[in-house]
Amino acid sequence: MLFDFYGDSIVFGYGASDSSKNFVSLVGKYYNAKVNNYGIGGTKFTRAKEVSLMGHVNDMDFNIRYPLIDKSADYFFVMGGTNDWSHGKPFGENNSKNFYEFKGAINNFFDNLLKDFKKEQIYIITPIKRFNGSNKNNAGYNLDDYVNAIKNISKNRDLKCIDIYNVFDEPNVETSSQFFVDGIHPNDKGYELLANAIIKQIQRFENK
Repeated sequence: MLFDFYGDSIVFGYGASDSSKNFVSLVGKYYNAKVNNYGIGGTKFTRAKEVSLMGHVNDMDFNIRYPLIDKSADYFFVMGGTNDWSHGKPFGENNSKNFYEFKGAINNFFDNLLKDFKKEQIYIITPIKRFNGSNKNNAGYNLDDYVNAIKNISKNRDLKCIDIYNVFDEPNVETSSQFFVDGIHPNDKGYELLANAIIKQIQRFENK
């Protein structure tokens, strides 16, 4: 069995002491599956209007780099949104197809995803809480606004959404804590908790 995991630095496993201890590896191990980890730190659903002078890989939004992945996986998991919040990306309307708006970027991404995978193969994963996520960003939104947008669009598309937003309390420091290395990225204990929560929700969907 092959799983694709697609997303940002939390998918990559930043903060884990070893790649075997990030949530992607732990979920794969539980299901005895091979995993492709397509997590790249700093990446977002929403397209950047201005890119770095060096054309950094972080400028590659989810839609731009999607054609580069292996699409032979049995299941596809995507997790994103936390960097869209931190960069103050605008929302757009529910039916937007604008790559420079959060909802538009998600709609385009889901359109492409559904060309390559069946609905039953797809899992959408919400962001987790992070330091200052309850504060409004430059666009006037909290992180939970982005989470709710992901959940609502997934529901409208009849896609399975793994809601892990409330697995952790919001970290109150940007430094190391019980489950985080920096207020954003989990540590080994945090990734283990995250993996268990994801597995539990996968099982819930499988038993429906």
